[in-house]
Amino acid sequence: MNKHYKALEFDKILLKLAEHTTFADARELALAAEPAEGLFEAQELMRETSDAHSLSGRFGSPAFGNIHNMNSSLRRAQAGVHIVDVFPRAETLAGLDTTRLQSALAKKFGVKQSEIEGCATYGGHGEQMAVFGSHVTVKGRKLYDIVGTDEFPAEEWEQMKKDVTQGGAAIIKLRGRSSFQSPSYLSVEMIRAAMGGEAFRFPVGTYVKTEKYNHIMMAMKTTLNQNGASFEVPQGTPEENDKLDASYEHLCKMRDELVTLNIVPPISEWSKINPNL
Repeated sequence: MNKHYKALEFDKILLKLAEHTTFADARELALAAEPAEGLFEAQELMRETSDAHSLSGRFGSPAFGNIHNMNSSLRRAQAGVHIVDVFPRAETLAGLDTTRLQSALAKKFGVKQSEIEGCATYGGHGEQMAVFGSHVTVKGRKLYDIVGTDEFPAEEWEQMKKDVTQGGAAIIKLRGRSSFQSPSYLSVEMIRAAMGGEAFRFPVGTYVKTEKYNHIMMAMKTTLNQNGASFEVPQGTPEENDKLDASYEHLCKMRDELVTLNIVPPISEWSKINPNL
């Protein structure tokens, strides 16, 4: 711990905080807490604390009993292994990345976000994702007819793709943690689609098993509705397709590492756990 924190007896404050936790993981988080260093972050955390106190005063504190650590289950889910299958699974990150691309293009061209159509990010999440621009239109104009012109130089497009792939990391660097608002909104839209409402209009991460992409959870060109998530392999430019292949290889390395660490079973045993895999 920072020597200045000890001088301020910050460790004693954390011990008092830890006394109010109800399970081991929360206690560890409490003891590992550090003061905010930036004014913006400190003000935001103070507002969150004030809001939580107000809600607790009005409605009572929520119960956190019988909570268990789910890190192992979450790692399995990330690798595409689901113990219980209700309907074909989907996750929000691809939709979040896609809307980030859509928003960036809308700001660039000064149009409504709804006027940017055909945006898609496939494969993995973060820097390994494959950004597809070959099907994008900007108010009816093909994006790739604009890229490389004075209106949108190729270097600017490459930088935008980089910014999109690193957008989540930038938020974490700024706030010290990820944002929940955007994926929460997309989750609601996905739930609406699964309940029979309007089909979800962005790509989602889904379990993929094809001759080329096998036993992996990755973003594809999907349809998400009350029947679950169905997909087809997207086709873009040769460069985009190569990027998708590279993203798949990266995901496979992550999956195989989890198998090596005995976090998930070998692929040959997945169907014993879930016959749909």
